Amino acid sequence: MNRKNIYFFLSCVSGRGVIIYIAKTTWTDDLIFVGIFYIFAATKYIYSDFLEPTDDKPVFLKPIHALIYLAVAFFALRGYSDYVWKILVADLMFGIVMYTAYNILPQYSSVICAAEKPVVLEV
Repeated sequence: MNRKNIYFFLSCVSGRGVIIYIAKTTWTDDLIFVGIFYIFAATKYIYSDFLEPTDDKPVFLKPIHALIYLAVAFFALRGYSDYVWKILVADLMFGIVMYTAYNILPQYSSVICAAEKPVVLEV
């Protein structure tokens, strides 16, 4: 694991922690901004899943993140801050586990990514 991955991991976790703190402590009327942010984040994941295939991370995580972010946006726009921060904590824990399994423990990355390798049929 190189230094770039460590910096990305620490910035991602701390950034998500700040968003979780904002979602937990903000007034219900101000959750609309969190909801709008996560609508854009979910749109980005949906766009990148269908139109920008990448080889640098597990592809099956993009639809999972998109669904989680759509759920966060829905609950934030409805004003349920209790659901929002709990979903975000679960997403953070899921992200930490998957990042650890994919980047820090590379011997398990073939097991994690086995479902995303395309099957090529030769005719």
